[in-house]
Amino acid sequence: MQQHLRDEDNLTFYTDGSLINANTQAASISASFICISDTNNITHLFTTIENWSSSLRAELFAILLTLIVSPHGCRVDINTDSQNLINIIQWICNHLTFSIRDYFYLLNNNLIINNIISIIKSKNLVICFNKVKAHNNNYF
Repeated sequence: MQQHLRDEDNLTFYTDGSLINANTQAASISASFICISDTNNITHLFTTIENWSSSLRAELFAILLTLIVSPHGCRVDINTDSQNLINIIQWICNHLTFSIRDYFYLLNNNLIINNIISIIKSKNLVICFNKVKAHNNNYF
């Protein structure tokens, strides 16, 4: 998928994560994304992971997957229903003095967040988040 998208300058993704059976032995999450073309066609779909129970972690992992497949120097529009995720990533990106030590204060998700920030910086990506209301009439 990354090879197929390598020449793109702009990508638009819709991401989502879900948690079922929270606080039980059967707790499970999944994370997925779709990539949308300029003509609003779904060009790529990816779904993965189970048994990693945290709704924020599922949302973060979906974002991580989109960044992994995005080419260097690309503008990436990410549509998500998680305002918490948007706030966390934007806060870290806007604090230039945020150190690696600060990541350890982000309990439970610091490794995923660290990878997200590292990929954004190393690939020189321009990330634009759009908050979409969950379960509304948005087709994607």
